[in-house]
Amino acid sequence: MRNTRVSFIFIFVIQFVFVFSSFACKKISTKKIEGTVKIDGILDEEIWQHADIAKNFTQRRPFPGKRPSQATEVRIVYNDYSVFVAAELYDISADSIMKQLSARDEIGFTDRFAIFFDTYHDGINAFQFGVTAGGVQYDYRVSSNGWDRNWDAAWFSAVKIMDDRWVVEMEIPFSALRFPSDEIQNWGLNIERFIARKSELSYWEEIKPQVNGFVNQFGVMDGITDVKPPLRLAVIPYFSTYYKHVNDKPNQATYSSFSVRGGMDIKYGINDAFTLDMMLIPDFGQVVSDNRVLNLSPFEIYNSENRQFFQEGTELFDKGNYLYTRRIGGKPLKFDDVESQLKDGETIIASPLESKIINATKVTGRTNKGLGIGVLNATTAKTFATIEDEEGDQREFQTSPVVNYNILVFDQSLKNNSYVTILNHNVTRGDDYHNSNLIGTNFKLLDKNTDLMVYGKGAWSYQYGFDESEDVSGYNADVGVRKVSGTFNYGVWNNLKTDQFDTNDLGYMRDNNTNSTGIDFEYNLLEPTQRFLNLEADLSINYRRQFRPGMFKELEFETYLKSKFTNFLETRIWFGFSPIESKDFNEPRTAGRYFVNPSYKNTGINIQTDDRKKIRLRTWINYFTFDDDMPREAISFGIGPDFRINDKLSIDTWFSANLKNNDIGYVAGENDNINFGIRDVQTITNVLSTKYAFNNKMDIFFRMRHYWSNAYYSDFLELTKEGGLAESNYSENHDVSFNAFNVDMVYTWVFSPASEFSIVWKNAIVDERSEIDRDYFHNLNKMINAPVENSISFRVLYYLDYMMLSKGRSNIPT
Repeated sequence: MRNTRVSFIFIFVIQFVFVFSSFACKKISTKKIEGTVKIDGILDEEIWQHADIAKNFTQRRPFPGKRPSQATEVRIVYNDYSVFVAAELYDISADSIMKQLSARDEIGFTDRFAIFFDTYHDGINAFQFGVTAGGVQYDYRVSSNGWDRNWDAAWFSAVKIMDDRWVVEMEIPFSALRFPSDEIQNWGLNIERFIARKSELSYWEEIKPQVNGFVNQFGVMDGITDVKPPLRLAVIPYFSTYYKHVNDKPNQATYSSFSVRGGMDIKYGINDAFTLDMMLIPDFGQVVSDNRVLNLSPFEIYNSENRQFFQEGTELFDKGNYLYTRRIGGKPLKFDDVESQLKDGETIIASPLESKIINATKVTGRTNKGLGIGVLNATTAKTFATIEDEEGDQREFQTSPVVNYNILVFDQSLKNNSYVTILNHNVTRGDDYHNSNLIGTNFKLLDKNTDLMVYGKGAWSYQYGFDESEDVSGYNADVGVRKVSGTFNYGVWNNLKTDQFDTNDLGYMRDNNTNSTGIDFEYNLLEPTQRFLNLEADLSINYRRQFRPGMFKELEFETYLKSKFTNFLETRIWFGFSPIESKDFNEPRTAGRYFVNPSYKNTGINIQTDDRKKIRLRTWINYFTFDDDMPREAISFGIGPDFRINDKLSIDTWFSANLKNNDIGYVAGENDNINFGIRDVQTITNVLSTKYAFNNKMDIFFRMRHYWSNAYYSDFLELTKEGGLAESNYSENHDVSFNAFNVDMVYTWVFSPASEFSIVWKNAIVDERSEIDRDYFHNLNKMINAPVENSISFRVLYYLDYMMLSKGRSNIPT
């Protein structure tokens, strides 16, 4: 009896320990110190000898759950102004440590170390501060909306490589963080180490691949007491000069201009949680050139956001994917109407492609209760096109009024990595142009084990103030249920947009009036095998109809297999098909009309070799064909060998081609008479990028891109009411050859934390003509004789942080 009782007690204890350990997380205590720490990579201060040590890391890849191949020890202390981090990253092959240099925030393939602080301990939001073995800094914000890689803070670090390890020292000023004013605080904490030659990623607190989420798997750092959020005030003045030269070779004319600009950004901590960012007299002249393309589709081209103000800290505003910040300061509303305003003998002298931003302000932050609040407001000035007649008299046509853009977001973090968001977008225009308003919500709810997720979004759009038409309103409603953790996952969803739902005043939407229902199944290999490090397979089915009048659009099946082998070769194979005819309601560009496409098949493969090697190869090929007699098909492929010459120099190349035979698309339409063309479309893209880092604070970047696309029309047909094609007498010339050639060369010197001096040279050629030249080099020769625009600019940006300039911080390292 006694033995039985002991057995029950033993089993109970074992079960209790097992249950407790499944919820337990690592803890480390930090200590407050007097004075400061010299950031030099030499751990000779006595305080480091008495600090708690974070050790016993666990691999995330390539072997999840295993101990890392090398030991890591990390210590953390703080004073009234900063958090200090000391890391010893042991390595039995110190001469094999990879330490490729790069620009700030561009990590490259190198050994690296990073620390994460979840300062509000909500399991969703965190700050990351990292440094590579070459001493290059990077910092990111982590949130429920992903990783904000454009967020920048001013902090300090030093790296030393020794015989048996490399050492990192960091000082992270409290002004770079947001945290509550509580007297006693616990922060979520995790620490990351990456060993490049082994492609080994490890964490102090294990990040399990079978568990959904990242920050919710952190450990805890306690011991933070009596620390008050500092005054966060930073002034970032800039000064820049620009010289532009245009050589119009065909007309044997040249044009030059010179300008001097200055402005200022201000960052102010309203309280411990919220920050005000203001952009006064903005300047975006040094942003990377857009990738211009020939657009034969019915959709607007989507361009990436390259402007720092609209990249940094805007993840809160983009919940639900209703925001496209390129609308702010983008193409004027009536830019495409200028040509229709011309009278006989008139020509367009100038028509700005972008609206000028007068100012922009954003307020962002999150309370200690997990409520995130964001406000973004921006105003653009009037724009005018200049029109000139044969006698030299000029007149102006307004293409845009003064426009105010306003965004308001409330985002509540919930338990289990969940959240609920409410947002409002408002665009107000003067001078009798239309206005718009959008109210929406977005949510993600997970169960206690973060295994089952219910997610969705909804919005109501309203456009009003049109001159001759009625107000327009519509709504969007998406909802889905998905299993998100473990080896086998699956989900079902429904996406609905009404025919009058429109987000394009401040968002980007390609298609409305649609109702889609889908289901997918996903398998993930979580434990490496003899051949595979990881394996992922997916099958999805999507059924689409119109919202009104409910006509069938498309039935689509897609599957893919993605794998990474033990030799670090990565592959992705995909196959998709539609077994029945589909209706395309976009290509006719007329409400109520559609074009019937036959069933199709699409298959391809993507391969990437071991990225640990000095030479890496990326390649892919895709084949798409319709089941008709023409035949109508497209083959596309790309290849890109990348070279890591040494720790300072890398060269990336890319060549791609897209060849469409007997492609069918819209060419012209009036009333019910819609004409399509049969065309061969050939597109070739060449990209060469070179990066050279002089050291971890100075680098030069060169990028050259040539894009060439031509469309040759062989026949024209008329679209019938039933969506088919019939003979047509249409015969206008729509052949087009389009070239876009860009060179961007950027020199950057980070002379102080978050402060930099840059020189940018840009060369641009855009050449569009109706004459088709099938020979690449003949075409290249003609393109070179097109008008060329060259510009060079110099810019100085200096980050002035109040805490760094205060008397108490006079001993801060440089």
